[in-house]
Amino acid sequence: MSDILSSLNTNGSGLNISELSKSLANAEVSPRRSIVEDRIDGIEVSISAMAEARLMLEDLENSLNVITGDSLIQTNSSSSAISATVTDPSKVKAGSANIGVVATAKEQVLQFEGFSGEGAIVQAGTINIDFGVWTADTPPVFYQGDRPQVSMNVADGTTLKQLAEQFDYVVGVTASIIDVGDGTFTLGILSNSGGVNGLSFSVTGGGTGSSSMKTVAGLTAGDSLTDTQIAAGTSLDITGSAGATTITTTAGMSAKELADSVNAATASTNVSATAVTNAKLSGLTAATDLSLSINGTALGNVTIADPLDLTGLRDAINAQSGLTGVTAAFGDTNGEVILTDSAGNDIALTGYDTSVNDTGLTIESLNADLSATGTTATLQDTTGPTNSAFVTGQVEMSSADSFTVADSVTGQASFFGAATNSSTVNSDAEIALTDFDLTTTITDHQIRAASDAVLEYNGITVYRSSNEVDDLIDGVTLDLKDVTGGAATITTAIDYEEALARAQVLVAKVNETLEYLTEKTSRGILEGAEPGELAGETTIEAVKSSIRSMMRSGINGFGDETMYLSDFGISTTRQGTLKLDEKAFNTVMNDTPEKVMALFESQVVASDPSVSIAGKPPTGTATLTQTFQRTGDLDPAYLGTSELTSLFPGAGMTFYIAASGDMSGISLTVPDGVTQFEVSYGRSFAEEMLDRIKDTLLGDSAIASRETALKNNLTDNEDELVVLDDKYTTIEARYVSKFTAMETMITQLNNTGGYIESLLNAWEAAAKG
Repeated sequence: MSDILSSLNTNGSGLNISELSKSLANAEVSPRRSIVEDRIDGIEVSISAMAEARLMLEDLENSLNVITGDSLIQTNSSSSAISATVTDPSKVKAGSANIGVVATAKEQVLQFEGFSGEGAIVQAGTINIDFGVWTADTPPVFYQGDRPQVSMNVADGTTLKQLAEQFDYVVGVTASIIDVGDGTFTLGILSNSGGVNGLSFSVTGGGTGSSSMKTVAGLTAGDSLTDTQIAAGTSLDITGSAGATTITTTAGMSAKELADSVNAATASTNVSATAVTNAKLSGLTAATDLSLSINGTALGNVTIADPLDLTGLRDAINAQSGLTGVTAAFGDTNGEVILTDSAGNDIALTGYDTSVNDTGLTIESLNADLSATGTTATLQDTTGPTNSAFVTGQVEMSSADSFTVADSVTGQASFFGAATNSSTVNSDAEIALTDFDLTTTITDHQIRAASDAVLEYNGITVYRSSNEVDDLIDGVTLDLKDVTGGAATITTAIDYEEALARAQVLVAKVNETLEYLTEKTSRGILEGAEPGELAGETTIEAVKSSIRSMMRSGINGFGDETMYLSDFGISTTRQGTLKLDEKAFNTVMNDTPEKVMALFESQVVASDPSVSIAGKPPTGTATLTQTFQRTGDLDPAYLGTSELTSLFPGAGMTFYIAASGDMSGISLTVPDGVTQFEVSYGRSFAEEMLDRIKDTLLGDSAIASRETALKNNLTDNEDELVVLDDKYTTIEARYVSKFTAMETMITQLNNTGGYIESLLNAWEAAAKG
């Protein structure tokens, strides 16, 4: 509008109001706009340069991951029948060994055949599983091993499929049902490999028919343990086909103890008993770290990332089953864990604690056939009312004939769950329990006996129960795949070419990173050079300084002496970069190749060579040495000031895990009689640098904070430009308004002047006329 007025109004001031308004508005806003735009240009350059620096550091991180990912120590086998893998680099020594595989370790294979289908009913009773050695005599003779007997209760109505699943729950036993294809089904059973892991089955109960009565599985829970399921002083009158007896219960009696009392009188009653204890854990209310003890044995810290997946809890329980007698398996989902003591001992859960307060875990007692009892409790951590629970198992009394059980005081069925105090005969069984008794029929069912691996180690014959052998060559695990037909050569050495290649990558990538950061942070003081895009960025300067500081730092934890990069032929130039002298590096590899490990592989080493260590401390743990101490083989053990978790004792040794402390995450296998030694952790140069670079790139690092600050600053300045644009528009409109009013006034004055001039001219003309 102002442009039109300026063009059409020839009687005004003659000024271009539009251009004049723009010029005046721009004069007010332009200086500030220039400052903001220059600042935006600088910030955008910094953001771009920071992104490039991040990419450079990420490239260095990736390279360090590559050169620290695999062990430098390589082991090779001259035969495909033996696979060799380095499992503990700290123990491996260069050398070779001649190993011949005469025989691989085998599992025992048993078959029970001729069944009508998976759903065929098995007679109730007990299958007792023993572990040991079957001789090659005719007939074979069984010798019980060190592992205790496992008694497996077979409940009324158990199908062949369910029986296979029960076998499968037993550690060291694998069972499956095979459809033979001729209308019959076979139950196949495998033991663990090794001669001492042979299986022998004996049965109690069974026959052509059976009768049974069951107790009710019990559960109590609270802040402390109580056992009130089987009360003291109750006399049970058992009357069977062979006679009668009276059993008196004792306080705290377990289901197993009650069953043992019944079985002690079987000869006089013809009534036998089995016991099993089952419980279900489910309904964890939140992801948490949890800890608890089972039968007095601590599980250690268990991390549950998903409350619907209790894999970690199941595995922690099974790791302790040798001490607790309790095994764990999934229920209907991975969010349910079934606890089983197949002998019928009580299951005591104590000290339930979680990292997330008031996280609940439901426990329910189950019957022997895993059916629900309806008795449940919710465990909560030590801030809640219930952190302990006590589960009493179920006792089943059985006989080939009917029998009665009565409380001698009341004449009732006491705590037995039958509707009456008389048993009922089960006539539905299609498979006699005695079909699985091997005491006299092993040759009818054994397809292959369990046997040890037989090896010739440097000419010496040795035997191992497994095809994974980790105690012949220090730090190396052998996987025996087949017989060798002669001696194979296993060689172990540090790969020189690989070590040199890693050193070259380390030097090249560190130099590439330093040169880039130096260029970008240059202040341009010398020879009139332009400053770098990151000049004055203290965060990048700090990264550069950290890398250079590491180049000068010593490497500890790899022996008594401190090592430096110069010990490996790597020197620092006057420009602050690294230089590799391959000749000097070659000398180190020839003279002391184990030293090169300090460049690329962190290690945990025990001062006692008989101790085996696996795992590493958490990322970021500094080089340190701690003392392992215990008074005796069965006493508590400590690493530094942290108590170790004893998972299970083995033959002549104990396996520990460090669940807390600076060394958390490592495991130790300690021979009996060893009570004290040093454990040293040495961090390699490359892994230390890798951790520093990772820390630099974390989301809460100084670089990330600086990147966020730059982006926020850019946004603030862009917002200020918008404000200046609005200000310009407002100022321009104000000037247009003022100049338009001025133009109107001038036009009015000019028009009035013209009128007066015309009037005067008219008067003058009239006077002359």
